[in-house]
Amino acid sequence: MFCVGRHAAYKGINYLIEAEKYIQSDCVILIGGRGPETERLKAMSHSDRIKFIGRIPNESLRCYYYASDIFAFTSCTKQEAFGIALAEAMYCGSVPVTFTLEGSGVNWVSVGGETGIEVPLNDVRAYAEAIDRLLTDKDLYLKYATAAKNRIVRMFTSEHANAQAEEILTRFID
Repeated sequence: MFCVGRHAAYKGINYLIEAEKYIQSDCVILIGGRGPETERLKAMSHSDRIKFIGRIPNESLRCYYYASDIFAFTSCTKQEAFGIALAEAMYCGSVPVTFTLEGSGVNWVSVGGETGIEVPLNDVRAYAEAIDRLLTDKDLYLKYATAAKNRIVRMFTSEHANAQAEEILTRFID
C-alpha cells in the first residue's frame, strides 16, 4: 500500500496510521513525502508495517504507484480539490481507498464502487475494512484497477483535455 503527499493536516495521513491497527491482512504501508506534520505522524506510528520513506523524486514516483496494490488517499478536507496523485496512482493500476469529501473533486476522480472504495469521512475502521476487502478479493481488486485506469485515460489525459478544448472552441467559432 502506498500513500504520498505533503504531510499536512488536510491530507489526513493520521487516519491511515490509525486505521493500520484494524487492518487484518498482511501488508506494508509506505508513506512518501514530508511536511510540517511528519514528526507528529512518525510519533503516532507504532507499527513495523508503516514505513516513512521521505520525499520521492518525480522520476521515481511512478515506480511506487505501479508497485502498490492500493493507493491510500486519505485527504479529509475540501482543501484537496482534485488529487493529482490520486489520478496518477489510478493510471498505474493502484486501487484507491478514499474518504467521502463533500465539495471536493476527489470523489469525482475516483468513483466509489466503480474505480475504488470510498468510505465515510474519518471512519478509520471502515477504511481498514476497505483495505482488507481489496487485499482479499482479487476479482474486486482487478475490476477496480481496470476501471480506475480506464477512467483516467477516458477523462483526464492531455489527449482528452485537448479534444474537449477543441470541441468547446469549435462551438464558439461556428
